[in-house]
Amino acid sequence: MAPPGFAADRLSVGRPRAGLAEQVGAPVDLVVPWSVVAGVVGLCLLLAVLASVLPTWRSLRHRPARSSVGVAG
Repeated sequence: MAPPGFAADRLSVGRPRAGLAEQVGAPVDLVVPWSVVAGVVGLCLLLAVLASVLPTWRSLRHRPARSSVGVAG
């Protein structure tokens, strides 16, 4: 079973290929480097998670309270 959106992806990628094949009058092979696409998507996901987690972590980490009571100056 194809993943959701697979048909739409095939249509959006396939239409220019079909148009080019029609213009040149020959079959046109379409090569999609899925490993590169998956790597870019994974990197974007990692950056998005880091961009949301790091500021939250920094604002919520425990910082000992400082008190000036009893400090000789």
